[in-house]
Amino acid sequence: MRKPHPAQWTDAQEARLRSLATKVPIDQLVEELGRSRGAVTAKAFSLRLSLDPRKNRDRPLLRRRSGVPNG
Repeated sequence: MRKPHPAQWTDAQEARLRSLATKVPIDQLVEELGRSRGAVTAKAFSLRLSLDPRKNRDRPLLRRRSGVPNG
């Protein structure tokens, strides 16, 4: 048996995913978008989005250089 063809992502769903990707947990994204966890993960990967809430783009990125003493 063939699996049914998955529904296409709308522009509004993609925009919603982009805006919430690092701000809410994936389980909340799944609920809001009405998609499976796998579908949300795959779409985020194809859009090159991180779903890791620790990588919030609103905060400045602080990097430490190795070998450079603090202070």
